Amino acid sequence: MKTKVLVVLSAPRSGSSLLTSMISKFGVNLGNVWELKKGSIHNKYGYFENREILEINEAILAGSQNDVTTQTLRTIGISSLEVNKATKNWNWCTHYKPISKDIQLPIEIARRMENVARTFDTGTSLPVWKDARFCITLPAWLRFIDPMCIIIWRSPDETATSIRKMLAIPYAQGIDLWFNYTRSAIEVARPFPHLVVSHADILRKPHHIANLIARFIGKRATRITDDMIDEAANVLDTQQHRQRAAETPNSSENDSKDIKQLTACFSDENRPLPDSIVPTLPIEYLPMIGAIRYLKNRNLIRILGLLTRLPGYNLTRNIYHKIIYQLEFKISGPVKRKSRPK
Repeated sequence: MKTKVLVVLSAPRSGSSLLTSMISKFGVNLGNVWELKKGSIHNKYGYFENREILEINEAILAGSQNDVTTQTLRTIGISSLEVNKATKNWNWCTHYKPISKDIQLPIEIARRMENVARTFDTGTSLPVWKDARFCITLPAWLRFIDPMCIIIWRSPDETATSIRKMLAIPYAQGIDLWFNYTRSAIEVARPFPHLVVSHADILRKPHHIANLIARFIGKRATRITDDMIDEAANVLDTQQHRQRAAETPNSSENDSKDIKQLTACFSDENRPLPDSIVPTLPIEYLPMIGAIRYLKNRNLIRILGLLTRLPGYNLTRNIYHKIIYQLEFKISGPVKRKSRPK
C-alpha cells in the first residue's frame, strides 16, 4: 500500500517555507528535526525540507538532463570532485517540464525512495514533504506514494527578485523559472486532491488561510483543533515579510499574456494550461552562475587560509582590533562585549 503524503508545491522562493511552517502546527509528520535542512539568512526559521528527500530529488534531476555546466567545467580542467560540489544543488534550474512517470530510475535511487516512503508511513500522522523540485520529480514518486498537494504561488516579480537576491540568477530568467515551475506544480497536482493558496493571501489574512488548510488536511488524516488553527495563523513574521514586499517592485499590471493565462488556472480547474516557456537563455546554462559563485568563494577561502599561515598574522589581527576598539571608545564611549571577535 502506498504512503499517503501531503506534498507542498511551488516555484523556488515563493513562500513554501512560510506555508509549511503553518502546516507544521497541525500535528503532521515532518520527520526528525535533525534530518531537516537548517535555516539561513534567507529563511531564518528553517526550510522544513528533509535532506534525504532533497538529495534523492537532486539525483533524479541530475540523471535526466544534458548537463552543459558539468561538461564545461571538466573541459577547463576542474576536478570531478570540485565539479560535483559546484553543481550539485543547481540541477533544479535545468528543467522546465515534469519528468515522465515512466522514467527509468537507477536501482539505488529507487530503493532510497521506497525506504523514505516506508519510514514516513507511521499511520499516526500525515507526512509532509516540501521541495520545489517536486514540481518536476513528483511523477517519479507515484510508484511509492499517494499524494495530496498544496500549491502556493507568489507574484512572479517578487519571486524573480528573491531568486536574483539569493542565487544571482538574472531577473528575466527568474520569471521563466517562476512560470515553468508554477505551471508544472499545477500540472502534477491536478490528478490528486489539491489546494491552491497565494503568498499574498497568507500575508493579508493568515487566519483564513489556516482554516482552509485545516479543512483540507482534516478531511483526510489529522484531527485539528481551534488552538492549532490559531497557532498556525500566528507563525507569520509580519515585519520580515512586509519588509521584503517593500523592497520588491510590483509589476503585476505588466504581466505577460502567458502569465495571466497561467494565474487564471488557479481558480479554474478546467482551464487548459499554457505551454511551457522555452527561455531565451538556455536553461541548462543557469547552473554555471552557481558554479562561478562556488569557485569564487572557494578561492577566497583558500586565500584566507594562506594568510592565517603567514608570519605575524595573529599580531597584525590583534593590533587591528585594538585600533578599532580605541576608535569606538572615542566615538561612543565604552562598549560592553560578550566576546571578542576572532
